[in-house]
Amino acid sequence: MTFKIHSIATICTVLLTTATAIHAQETSSPEVANPSIATESVKIDPQTLEKFNQAHSALLSIRQEFSQELSTVTNQQEAEAIQMKAQEKMIEAVEETGLSIEQYGEVIAMLQNNPELSEHIFGNSRPVK
Repeated sequence: MTFKIHSIATICTVLLTTATAIHAQETSSPEVANPSIATESVKIDPQTLEKFNQAHSALLSIRQEFSQELSTVTNQQEAEAIQMKAQEKMIEAVEETGLSIEQYGEVIAMLQNNPELSEHIFGNSRPVK
């Protein structure tokens, strides 16, 4: 059980970090120019894309909220507690959209490996450097 919780927490942390590294934070949800994205062998159905956009937006908000909270902590134990709380909220946010953590991760992997697909989904937003 501890392994599963640790694995999920690690996946959420990696996914959020990766998603943020791919694109800068946006103040509104991304608009999709073409809801049926197909590039070479990569396909994302419109429902999955919509769920991903909702989850991504929620994760960015959670990250911002907890980053502010983390900036005020004074010890490691408090920081770890806040990080665990954030990871739980991230898992809930993804699952509330109807995606699993694994499905969200698959979309992130597709975006990392396909800049054209990423541009279709996020438009011309600039990647974080």
